[in-house]
Amino acid sequence: MNDYRRALKRAIRALKTHMKTALEGEKEEHVWLRENEAMLRATLSAGVRLCRARAALPVETALRFADDLFSLTVSGAHDPGPDAAAGVLTRAFSGAVLTFSQTEKLPVLLFSALALRAAGDVGTPRFPDRVRAFYALRRVDFNALFPALCAGEGLLEQDPAGVYPKMSPRTKKSYRRAFAAAARRAKTDEKTYLEGLLRCAKREGRHVGDYLKPKSRAPVGTLLLLAQAGSARAAALALGFFAVKAAGVPDGWTYAAAGLAFAGVLFFPFYTLLQPLFYKLGAATLPPRELMSLDPDRPGFSPPPSLIVVSAILPAAPAAASWERKLSDLYYASRVPDTGVLLLLDKKSADTPFLPSDETDLQAVRRLVDRLNAAGGRFAFALRPRVKNETGDDYCGFERKRGALTALSVLLTDGDGSAFEALGGDLTLLKNRE
Repeated sequence: MNDYRRALKRAIRALKTHMKTALEGEKEEHVWLRENEAMLRATLSAGVRLCRARAALPVETALRFADDLFSLTVSGAHDPGPDAAAGVLTRAFSGAVLTFSQTEKLPVLLFSALALRAAGDVGTPRFPDRVRAFYALRRVDFNALFPALCAGEGLLEQDPAGVYPKMSPRTKKSYRRAFAAAARRAKTDEKTYLEGLLRCAKREGRHVGDYLKPKSRAPVGTLLLLAQAGSARAAALALGFFAVKAAGVPDGWTYAAAGLAFAGVLFFPFYTLLQPLFYKLGAATLPPRELMSLDPDRPGFSPPPSLIVVSAILPAAPAAASWERKLSDLYYASRVPDTGVLLLLDKKSADTPFLPSDETDLQAVRRLVDRLNAAGGRFAFALRPRVKNETGDDYCGFERKRGALTALSVLLTDGDGSAFEALGGDLTLLKNRE
């Protein structure tokens, strides 16, 4: 890697030297150098930074690939296209056993190898074709080639639950690093580790990610909390006893009692003052875990059906019509396919379980929902009855909003709608929703 890094640095100097001639030249290679010198120099610099990581990388194979792609460029069309470049890449690395880390770093390595070869031919008629090979590689989808280049990725794509192939590239990267760390802890190579894991997953019919054990954060979090409390306590004690001493309190039990009492008063102000500092330390040492996300562009991906819940008091009949525009805007503002809106309604508190206007108000909501559905929307409503309020003298929905959400959860999970007085509209919304 040191030899490769030195070669990249020499190439950067060569580009700078030839750029002086290219500024005045009119040959094709001069024009190509003027237009691409900054890009090639940035690519070479990225290669130098990659070498500083001291990772074991297939440099020789990358250089052979650069020569093969160049040969394809000069032997056929000037633009071999992304498919041809991908074919050259897979053939060049067909016998290589790449780890997750090596495969993730491969694009930078390949581009730096192409830039290195281009810098070697700078000022010659071969230079434009070297740059064309560089552009051909830029159109290659490395995410799609990952399973062909990395044996571990090919194993993960065989996930029995079918979850891993549908993940977004960012989530896949997170999983790869977690599996690589697990293989290192097991003191084995990634391919062997994943083969054993895949056998277990197939036998038990589980997602391969179920076997990942996230590193516990409890020790670090506990240490930060103790450090914050300890720092505040030490500062409070120091200032408390200093203030008592400065006030002229004589040594003895009185001095100790006064110092401790004053320190107790100062503890919470110091704790609050130190809190932002320890929050920053916690954010730096305990970064948030990434949530799994799926790739919406993946073939076969379909977003789960969603339900928008509007919790409100049953409107009076004259006011129900004014809801129509607002609910319509809410529905069409959500661009997630197969979305529905549920009105989760409670009756207004009253001194009796029933009011003469209840039936009129309910019929007004039914007509409102029917109009919205007739206009192409998907709406439903669920109305709860009044029950005796144990903490007051009135009648209202059981436990108000918390009770309404609990009843909705039971309805969605168990299909039990006994907590509701009336259900209406498009009731298919209540199936397979999240």
